[in-house]
Formats: sequence, C-alpha cells, structure tokens
Amino acid sequence: MAYLSPETLDNRALKILVESGKLTPVSIATMLIRKFDWHDDDGVAWLLDHGADPNLLTHWGGRPLHHALSRGNPLAYFKLLLDHGADPTLTAKDGITAFAVAARMARSDALDLFEQRGFAVTLEGDDAFLAACARGDEAAARSISAGDPILAQRLQSQNSGLLVDFAGSGNIAAVRLMLDLGFDVGSQRTSPRWAQGETALHAAAGRGHLEMVKLLIERGAPIEATHRSGATPLDVALQSFVQQSEWTPNEYSIPIAAALLAAGARIDPLKLTLAAALCLDREDDVARLLPGASAEDRHVALEASAFNAKTQAIDRLISLGVDVKAYNVKVHYHATPLHNAVCSGSLEAVKALVEAGARLDAKDTAYQATPLRWAEYYLSEEQRNHPAKQYAAIVSYLREKGSNG
Repeated sequence: MAYLSPETLDNRALKILVESGKLTPVSIATMLIRKFDWHDDDGVAWLLDHGADPNLLTHWGGRPLHHALSRGNPLAYFKLLLDHGADPTLTAKDGITAFAVAARMARSDALDLFEQRGFAVTLEGDDAFLAACARGDEAAARSISAGDPILAQRLQSQNSGLLVDFAGSGNIAAVRLMLDLGFDVGSQRTSPRWAQGETALHAAAGRGHLEMVKLLIERGAPIEATHRSGATPLDVALQSFVQQSEWTPNEYSIPIAAALLAAGARIDPLKLTLAAALCLDREDDVARLLPGASAEDRHVALEASAFNAKTQAIDRLISLGVDVKAYNVKVHYHATPLHNAVCSGSLEAVKALVEAGARLDAKDTAYQATPLRWAEYYLSEEQRNHPAKQYAAIVSYLREKGSNG
C-alpha cells in the first residue's frame, strides 16, 4: 500500500492513509521515495509537512536525499528536504554521503546548495574529481587527471553509466569537460539489466536536454546505438511525444528529434506513431498511418499535437471527428487536450479546441483544475520560465469565453 498508493498525481487517497495515523515512519518514508520517482512537487511537500523523515535509512539502503539525487529531482526538492532537517553528511548503507552522490550525478547545484546551508562538502579521490567536473572546474579536474593517466578509462570501467548520468543531468559544462579528458562518448550501461545499452545520447534525448543532444552529436556520439529494448536515441525521442513520465512530455522533443534526424538517424517505420509523424510534419508518414489508426491512436495524436501547438494537425484531427471533450489517454492522461494546449502557451491552439467544443469546465483528475486554472498557474511562472508564451492572452480568452475557473 505504501509503495503503490503514491503512483499517481491524485494524492487524496495518500492523504487519507497518512492522516489515519496507522502508517509506520518507514511506510511514510517509502511514500516520499515514490513521490521522488514521480517528481510530484505537491506530494513531496505534503509528505514532508506531515512527518516524513528526511533522514530515514530505507530498506533499499539509502536515505531520501540519496534517492532524490539518483532520480534527478529538481533543486526545489533538496531545499525542502534541508528545510525539514535532512543532513547530507549522513551516509547510506554503503557508506556514501549525499555529497558523493551529487558529484556522481553531476549535481553542482545540489553541492552548492549544501554549502550555502552550512555543510562543508568534503570529497576525496575520484569523487573530488567528479565534483570538479560537475562544477566545470577545469583546472582542478585536469590537475587530478594528470596524476592518473587512465582515470577516464578506469572510472568508466567501474561505472559504465557514469557519462550517461552526467548527460542525464543536463550539465553541459561537465560533460564537455569529461569528453575533453578522454571519456568515451559512446559508453553504454551494463547494469542494471533493464537499462543495459543506454548511452549518454539516449539519456539526453529522453530527458529533453536539447543542447546536450547537440553537444553529444557534435562529439561523435553513436546515433544508432541501441538500448537492450532495441531503442535508438531517436526512438527514445519519438516515444517522448506520447509517453507520460517524470521527464515527458516536454517542449524539446520535436527539436531533439529534428537534430537526430539531421545527424543521420534512421526512422523505423514500425516505431513511428501517428502523433510523432504529425508533430514532425512528416506528411508521407501521416498519409500512411492515418487510414489504419485506431480511435485511441487519433486521440493520442490530438493530445500530442495540442501539447506541441501543432494547430494544423489539431484542425485535421478535429475534422476527422476526434473527440475534443474526451480525457487524454497518454499525454497528460489526467487532463484533456485543452489543458495540453494551455501548456503549449499557444493561443491559436487553445482557440482551435475551444471553437471545436472543448469543455472549459473540465477539471484534470490530479489537481482538480480547469484549463483556465492551468493558464493562470503558467502565467504566474511565465517571467521565470516561459517569457515567450502567450499565457496572459490565453487567460483573457478563456475568461471571455465564459470560464470562471
């Protein structure tokens, strides 16, 4: 129950369980760990406010700080953990501190935060080198490397996924420095089993790190390397159009796919979805896929097109009878295509759906918020994160159309 109940963005059941008073500290900490997996901002904050122990040593052998670092959580989570008493000097079962995990995951922002909160970051040997790379400290990294001519090869032989983790963090300066120091851009994970074959390019493509993808391509990353599932980096990027995860959907999937295609990546026709074909404006593929597309395939295509502000695709799918009022199947599956269009920040995309009959009063099942409430939220974040989006105009338009939240 403690493991499975957090596997949603709808936290009503989780809150009932915690407030029942019948859960152990371990169970509540397990919920917190799972919310890190889901990148659920509200769930993380609520659990910490309601007694989740930020220092508990879990049966997996780590502590909440360790797990949050391994899951690539945003810096705000670490601020919350520290606010609630998390101690990065405490070790996991294997003796590793959160400082070392941050260095190994290229989280210079976390290392800086720990120091700002009064914790002295003390690292030695390989971890000191990795911290220097994470912070883009070329002089320190080269000094350490000079004393160990096979440092790069040794570290990658010990941890085949090291560069993959660095690329997955989005830390471009760190990855560039490591490549300059001789790390193999094509190194593939050998463990855990489910991640075997993953490369730095797979990780960057799947997590929406466009500039990292460009750097890796420029430095010769193998375009057609395959994960154990058979997926290439392009396959990962294409899946991002229709996959709900802690990293996807994101606004960089289209330019990432375009960059990989421009570099010579080959599309497997059997893996190309109608949603991806429409978002990439691949008309020949759209014409091939559309006749045999199921009602679900078409709706998923509408969801992806709305999220990516592909207005012509939206109009095309509406003309084919795709239900604009139905809840999403995959892309923000807790919401509707109109919510997705609001995310895109495109007034034109929003208008296309509203004029086709999309419900203004439909609430997502995670936050119980209408498209207008989503627009107001994004507007509040606009200056910091999306200055070029049309959220103010979307808010005004939805209100004019009768939405009152």
